[in-house]
Amino acid sequence: MTKKEIVRHISEETGLTQAVVKEIVQKTFDAILDSLARGERVELRNFGVFEIRRRAARKARNLSTGEPIMVPERSVVVFKPSKQMESRVETSDQDQRFTESGFIPKTKSDLEKESLPDDN
Repeated sequence: MTKKEIVRHISEETGLTQAVVKEIVQKTFDAILDSLARGERVELRNFGVFEIRRRAARKARNLSTGEPIMVPERSVVVFKPSKQMESRVETSDQDQRFTESGFIPKTKSDLEKESLPDDN
């Protein structure tokens, strides 16, 4: 789902114009980014937590030449989903990528239960 799709969905749900919703969504994202840039933790109840972690400098290898290189220390954004998010995702019926194509994969146990036709 893209930001544009989020804006359209919220606009349809609330009756607000897409322009107003787009500004609100963008301001929300900006507030999250500003907080992270200041090194603050962003906790969204029933959604998850964004925070900055420092990755230590480390040795790596240039895959093209094979020579060792040093990767400098850096900051990365990490996201930890809430229990509610994890539960909701886990109990969702199916992967949406397959819904659009009409193909719904079966579980391994379902496939094992089906017997293959005999060649005789």
